[in-house]
Order: sequence, then C-alpha cells, then structure tokens
Amino acid sequence: MNLIESNLQVLEDLKDFLCNIDYAMYTNRNEFLYNASLGQHCRHIIEFYQCLIHQYQSGSICYDYRQRQLLLEESPAAAADAISEIMDWLTQNPEDQALNLSICHDKESEADQNSIGSSLYRELAFNIEHAIHHMAIIKIGAKLQNADFEIPAHFGVAPSTIRFQRQQQVVSSN
Repeated sequence: MNLIESNLQVLEDLKDFLCNIDYAMYTNRNEFLYNASLGQHCRHIIEFYQCLIHQYQSGSICYDYRQRQLLLEESPAAAADAISEIMDWLTQNPEDQALNLSICHDKESEADQNSIGSSLYRELAFNIEHAIHHMAIIKIGAKLQNADFEIPAHFGVAPSTIRFQRQQQVVSSN
C-alpha cells in the first residue's frame, strides 16, 4: 500500500466512525480526555490535513495556522464532508515536492519560528501518524461514553502494531 492509499484508508476509517456517531456522543466533553470532546479530536485531525492542502503550494507549512472551525467539532456530518474533500484531493495523487515546515514551541510568543526541511510526502506520513494517535484517543473516549459502541479493532492502531500483534498471535499459537 502506498502513502496515498494509506492516508485514504485512515481517513475512510475516521469517516465511517463519523457516519455512525450521534451528536450527543460527538460533542460531549469528557473529563478523562481533559474536558475535550471526540469532535474536537476529529476537528484537529481534519485541520492538520487542511493546513497541508491549503499551504503546500506556497512551499511552506505551519500547522499552527489552523482555522479551528467549530462546525467541524460540533457536526459529525460536516466533519465527514471535510474528510471527503481531503480524500478527493488525495485521489488526485499530488506530486511530492520540497517544503519548509515552520514550527514554534514557545508558549509565549511566535517570534521564534524554526524552519525545517520537509516534503509533501513526509508531511502526509506525519498526518497518518498524527491521525492514528488522535483516533486512539477518540476510541478511548467513545468506549468511555458507551462500551457497546462499535469501533473496528484496527481503529486508532498503528499498522506496525497490528503487524506485531499478528506476529505474536502466530508465535503463541505454535
């Protein structure tokens, strides 16, 4: 599976989740998630992809410049639509190109921006890992709210972990 296909698969998993969750569960703030909602985590994933899509042609990416669109964290349908748009962009098979990633870890000021060489494909690889990480949190939050809520076992699990778990099953069955 190539990088584009991997992104599409992760996003399809998130979109399926969004199509099966109700408004109350999506927007409920959970104390175990430090008062965050599942919708906030979904918005966060989506907006990282949107930053990449909207900024990559300039040659510079800064994920700090997310729009923080409340509609995405309040509406599973709006979030699913946004994911469809990202997936449509990915199916156009954008070509890799050199990028500068601008980051600032200073909590007080944006003055100390650092620029790191990257590429579109490197940022797509990062976005997969970032999405999976937040999907793991989403999975925990969903199960905390409703233990019976159906979520695929692979949702929010890194492919390397899935491969390792399968390997361990083979070893223990021998």
